[in-house]
Order: sequence, then C-alpha cells, then structure tokens
Amino acid sequence: AANIPEFVNVPDPQAIRTISHQFLDEHSFLRIGYEHYQNQYFEDAAKAYRKALEYNPNSSDAYNELGACLIALNQLGPARDALRRSAQLDPQNPRPHNNLAYLYCLAGNLDEALAIANRIGYPLMVRPSYVLGGRGMEVVHDEEMLRHYVAKPWK
Repeated sequence: AANIPEFVNVPDPQAIRTISHQFLDEHSFLRIGYEHYQNQYFEDAAKAYRKALEYNPNSSDAYNELGACLIALNQLGPARDALRRSAQLDPQNPRPHNNLAYLYCLAGNLDEALAIANRIGYPLMVRPSYVLGGRGMEVVHDEEMLRHYVAKPWK
C-alpha cells in the first residue's frame, strides 16, 4: 500500500539533506510560509519566507510576504526594507506597494502612503489588516476619502 510509511536506517545524515533539496524549492517554502501566516504564526512564516529567499534571492513574492510578516511582528524597519526590495524586483506587482502604503500608515507617515496611492491611482480597494469576510473594506475614490479611512479606529 502506497500510504504506509517506511522507516529506513539512514547511515549518512547528509543523505536526508540531499533528498530534501531534491524535493523542496522556493515554492515549497512560500506555501509553508503562507500556511503559518494564515494561522498567525508570524515568526514561523518569516522563517519559511527567508528559506524561500535562500533558494531564490530574487523572489519578489518571498520579499513581499516576509515584509507582511514583519509588519505583523511590528518590525517596521526590516518590513520596509523587504517590501521595497519586492517592489524593486517586480515594479508592476501592486502587492508590495499596497503593503508599503499600509506600513507607512501604521508608522504615521501618511504622506508616503498617499504618494503610493497616487502612484497606483484611484479608486483603491482598502481594508484593515487581519480581517475576515471583507469587514471594513471600502472603495476609496480620492485622497480625502483615504485620509478619512486611515483615521478610523481599527487601524
């Protein structure tokens, strides 16, 4: 039966590393990180995203997801660096720009957040972080609406 595990004595511990490197890649660690992030295990998620970056140091997705984890861990400086690197690697990807704007709002730097919003262009779909079912999500049509949204108590 294919689902019965086999236990084998492996005399060389390096053999396990060799085998795991044949089956694990950047995407494996991105998936692991995503699962940890969804369960709010942000430290574990950050470790997985860093591991993905070992496999591909130019992964915009890994830098973006790492930045989101670091925001959740309130490590805003390193988060900013990771998100800037993600945006640099893939300037057309809106996710790192969105996460940077959120980070700037958290850090009280509304001018930087507004600059990103103006660069992306209105209308914007905005929502508080870590909500389910779209609660608090709004369409923002201009800078005045964005300023009002950011001032709401859930931020």
